[in-house]
Amino acid sequence: GGVAQDAADGKIGSDHIEGSIIKRCCKCGKRNFNKEWHASFGVLVCNKCKYGNPQFDLIPKSKAKQLYLVTDGELNCIGTISKPNPYKPSWAPMKLYLKSQVVVVDVVVAVVVV
Repeated sequence: GGVAQDAADGKIGSDHIEGSIIKRCCKCGKRNFNKEWHASFGVLVCNKCKYGNPQFDLIPKSKAKQLYLVTDGELNCIGTISKPNPYKPSWAPMKLYLKSQVVVVDVVVAVVVV
């Protein structure tokens, strides 16, 4: 489908024009999406749409492991963004995950284990 259908389905937004694909934000349909998020998480979303939207919340590695009981190996299966540690700049960078992807990993692992 086009942008409207893809956005309604929660899928990556794109248009097919003369054999080429034009990538668009999955929420608003604009062409300016965050390239870092696309490369890391496979999500096409612009900066305006990602802020304040719980679908795009980030979660640090330590909190993901604590709340969802996921392992390092399971987290290695999903994308991450590294940012300088805001509390201890001399420490290793924080690894941030898309919370919705962590939840999916947790559910998939729980289903496989049961």
